[in-house]
Amino acid sequence: MKLIVYPTQRAIRAATDTYRDKNSFLPQFIPMGEFELRCTIVPHKVQVDSYERIFLLREIIKKHQFEKLQYNLDLLHFFTQSDAIFKFFEELAWEGVDFENLRYSDTYGEFDEHLNILEALFIEYQNLLHEKGLTDRFLLPKTYTINEKFIAGFDEIEIYLEGYLNNFEFELIEKISQITRVVLYFQTSKYTKKMEQRFLDYGLTLPSDKSLKIDFSNKSILKQDPIVSDTKIDVFATQERFEQFSIAFVEIQKMVDSGIEPEKIALIVPDEEIKDALRLFDRHHNLNFVMGFDYRNEKVYKALKSLEEFWKSGDVHDYQRMIGYGYSVDRRFDCQQIVSCGEFFDFLQQGSFFEYPLEQNHNQKNEKIAQLYIRISMVFEHYNLSYKEWLHLWLHGLSSITLDDTKGGKITVIDALESRNIAFEGVVVIDFNEDIIPSIPAKDNFLNTNVREFASLPTISDKEVFQKQLYANIIQRATHVSIIYCTANGRQPSRFLYELQHQQVLHLSPSWKLLYDNDFIEAPIEDIEVSFDPFGVIWSSSRLKIFLECKRKYYYKYIKEIKQKKSQEENQGVFIHRVLERVFQEEQFFLEKENLSEKISTVLEDMLDDSPRSIYQKLVYEKMLASFVANQVAHFNNGWRVIATETKIEGTIEGLRFEGRCDRIDQESVGTYVIDYKTSKTNKENKSKNLETQTDFQMNIYKAILENKYKNLQFAYIRVFDGGYFDEVKKFEEKDKRFFDVINELLEVKSFVNAKCEDLNVCKYCEFRLMCKRGEYL
Repeated sequence: MKLIVYPTQRAIRAATDTYRDKNSFLPQFIPMGEFELRCTIVPHKVQVDSYERIFLLREIIKKHQFEKLQYNLDLLHFFTQSDAIFKFFEELAWEGVDFENLRYSDTYGEFDEHLNILEALFIEYQNLLHEKGLTDRFLLPKTYTINEKFIAGFDEIEIYLEGYLNNFEFELIEKISQITRVVLYFQTSKYTKKMEQRFLDYGLTLPSDKSLKIDFSNKSILKQDPIVSDTKIDVFATQERFEQFSIAFVEIQKMVDSGIEPEKIALIVPDEEIKDALRLFDRHHNLNFVMGFDYRNEKVYKALKSLEEFWKSGDVHDYQRMIGYGYSVDRRFDCQQIVSCGEFFDFLQQGSFFEYPLEQNHNQKNEKIAQLYIRISMVFEHYNLSYKEWLHLWLHGLSSITLDDTKGGKITVIDALESRNIAFEGVVVIDFNEDIIPSIPAKDNFLNTNVREFASLPTISDKEVFQKQLYANIIQRATHVSIIYCTANGRQPSRFLYELQHQQVLHLSPSWKLLYDNDFIEAPIEDIEVSFDPFGVIWSSSRLKIFLECKRKYYYKYIKEIKQKKSQEENQGVFIHRVLERVFQEEQFFLEKENLSEKISTVLEDMLDDSPRSIYQKLVYEKMLASFVANQVAHFNNGWRVIATETKIEGTIEGLRFEGRCDRIDQESVGTYVIDYKTSKTNKENKSKNLETQTDFQMNIYKAILENKYKNLQFAYIRVFDGGYFDEVKKFEEKDKRFFDVINELLEVKSFVNAKCEDLNVCKYCEFRLMCKRGEYL
């Protein structure tokens, strides 16, 4: 009897399809992960639950006071932090590297103290598991025995390899090959040098660029074929990320028209986060999302997430959001109360947070939730946590649930990792950008690259090579491949593209009719002439700026009065303006840095809640405002005093009505300062170069309105986060001349054409970029 091992369940499904027309029994298939588990036994031990291990590790850190790890032991934070520790332990175990090896590799003792702490944590955690009769994944290489009975049940085991095998996996295959015949299928390329070295350690020298069949039991090569590929590759560049969808749909249609069966076409998505957007545009359900859909998109999950955010921050908006999803919990509910697991689930039941009774498996969704409920109930039967902690645990479990694409079509949407050992005739790859491919962490965990390389641990470079191999294999197996990337905001194609040695790139601006039934707006798209009376409006600096920069934006904002959607979160600049208004409304001046810092801190505490995020924001703002505080105190020690904040001013300039709002007005014995806060790091408003293109006349307007009210007027921007110093307005005479030239031109305007601006930089943050089909508007 033969057993065939593939990397993934999806590869097994593809393999079984090849047996449809054969008059024979199907061989037995198994995915690699399950195969490793079936081949190993850890006597008298039970595998620790992946959630319970987090609690046990936290218990160890609390008990033995590993302060130098500087970990936040609050459960809501520790879930993420513990993941890095477990991955590190597993990595050491799979590669057969112990802490002594690491110390030897760390020539300069750079990580010595850190390694001592992690080793002590490793030992204490292992001891705790032993006491409880449990074991963990990373203990497997030291504690397993071979399941000879399972292995001996097969005359031959075929393993299809693609990617990287660690030292433990090679050791396991070697032991299995001594019990029964093991045949490996593997392809060599310039990306498989590390794997070839592993084979060499077992006495096998593999030829380059060959498709191999290897008898691992006898350490011989049974068959080697040259890798031949005549793949037709097309590369497309488009400006916006979501424009890739329409190009992808066109390319898929071309493949179908050329005779490729839809079932043999794949759309590769390197970043799974884009799949939800892609699903929205799949109006005819042609796509089959094999990775499924996240339960996080379900209404009940969003309601529970809103409740968790409310319990953390007390923000009423989060509570209202939960209400909006159709659920309700008493706002005064004590979420810090310590309860059992059963009491928490009773709370969920009473709040109708289960869509169906758990004992009724109405669909796959409820079945998976019921399984999670049973798992948590059994593992945490004797645990007591606060309602807030139970909710975080429950949400963490729900977030890992994926729902099958039951309405899927024939075109496979899949990521590169899941496509291992699957051959598609037609392939479309989107998001082929440098910031997405390769998808690897910016740095290695705990150790630097040099130490990892010396200790024979995988490095970032190894992970990058592995991804290159995945994409190279996808392309090599196909007959036609279309690669698409976007160029918005200076984004570059992935460096992998250049290794394909494909020079020709076609830049496209696709038709949006492929994605939308109707156009974006009902308003006229063509330029039209608009009647205009400059005396009939009240001007402001922002209104004048928009009129000068983009007539189309002015038309939408002030003629059609199209309102921008309000953001749920307050802009940082607006928030700091409000903070400083409060600070200087109550005190006219501060002569000591400590007094001003304390006042800012008090106002921040009053305006922010006590959530961890807000506490962190407060500390960040206090640090960012340190230079501002020093410069303000120096300013006040020179005799200046605040006389007004957020003051509305009005006046007439050459017959046109203007209004504005001054952030602050300061005075001393002989002069007045009109101040405007700027929270950006650059101050475009005060650049005097190229006055002919100047469009921001805020200070010129203030000067024209206030110069008869105050004597010795000075005007300045304060760059709040960029040193906090006064940036005085320069070359006022030249800017005034340009300002009054603009006013005189404006007086003559009777109509204007609502044309789009020519400078695309203006569109970057414009709220109407969707309507104009410009910028990152989706």
